Amino acid sequence: MSVHSLNIAPHSQHELPSEKKSKRRSMAKMSSFVNMLSPATTKRTFSFKAPSTPAAGGHTPQRQITPYKKPKPASIDRRTSKLWSDTVDQAALSFSSNEIKRQEAIHELVQGEVDLIEDLRSVHKHYYYPMKKLKLMTEKELDSIFGIVERLVPFHEDLLSNLKALRKADGTIDGIGETLSKWVPNLRHYETYCANQVFAKGLLDTKKTDKKVDDFLTRCLESPFSRKLDLWNFLDLPRSRLVKYPILLKQIYKYTEDNHPDKEAITELVSK
Repeated sequence: MSVHSLNIAPHSQHELPSEKKSKRRSMAKMSSFVNMLSPATTKRTFSFKAPSTPAAGGHTPQRQITPYKKPKPASIDRRTSKLWSDTVDQAALSFSSNEIKRQEAIHELVQGEVDLIEDLRSVHKHYYYPMKKLKLMTEKELDSIFGIVERLVPFHEDLLSNLKALRKADGTIDGIGETLSKWVPNLRHYETYCANQVFAKGLLDTKKTDKKVDDFLTRCLESPFSRKLDLWNFLDLPRSRLVKYPILLKQIYKYTEDNHPDKEAITELVSK
């Protein structure tokens, strides 16, 4: 047997029609399967977004304070100062010139208490508590800077309440000497506050070198409630008020009649 006698020709030359049709169906299935695995249909989408999970140790990263950007000019909460004569009926203006000036001086004393109480409350509302919550300073540092300012409020509220109780129906206040004499001993609390002022100012100036603290205080300064006063202006108000009491009392004394009981009482207060 020779090699040439063997049937080694390609099967395609001897395939039956039914075999060719079956082969074509197999090839079509294979082609469809390949297409399913092609890169065009198996492409995946990847995201590089950081997962929203806490940092190591279970702590959430500290949020950064947005750098200060000066806002558009805002309306300032300006105080409207009224004279005593603006708050009473015209009939009350029939008093002597001296008595009207005396009532104006007493009114300035009363209104000064109203303003001081409002400012002392504002200090804690807009500065102390937010700085404590934001952890811009330690509680010890905040207490060193703010001192006993919050504890001064009740003393001034007490004085204001007593002075308002003296006001008559016509808007006048006759005598204030006895009320002031009973209240003045409360000023001993200012010894602690004023003694701490130098240290408090130095610590505040040091903390202001911290960008976060400076940023916060600058934002407050641009806010309407500040009236363009910085934190230290507010913290220094109690001392300024303390200095002003003798001036106000001397003004009241000046326009008080010699036979009025307040004359002697005010003399004793001013001489203390």
